[in-house]
Amino acid sequence: MKTVEATQARIIICTCPNAQVAEQLSKGLMAEHLAMYVNIVPNLQSHYRWQGKIEQAQEYLLLIKTVRAFSDVEVFLLANHPYGCPEILSLGIEQVNQGYMAWLSSGGNADAVSR
Repeated sequence: MKTVEATQARIIICTCPNAQVAEQLSKGLMAEHLAMYVNIVPNLQSHYRWQGKIEQAQEYLLLIKTVRAFSDVEVFLLANHPYGCPEILSLGIEQVNQGYMAWLSSGGNADAVSR
């Protein structure tokens, strides 16, 4: 299968304090059409510096696949995330499978993509 350049496609990552928050954010992103696909990765061991101390926490990681603007997703996450300073990072995608990109860009229109 062909690959295509994916200049609009991005993966946005965001850590969450627990499964409930991860589920709520994931469902909200989907309901607002800000993401086509969200993975929730459990049991993430995080180590970080915060307020002069080295901290660690068990977190959940969201892998948000979207063609929406970073700022659209960021606004939603900032408004709905319990952390005062949540991790919200956008990773550009250089290449992607043509069929997957068509689906990602379709907005969920199954007729636009053959399985």
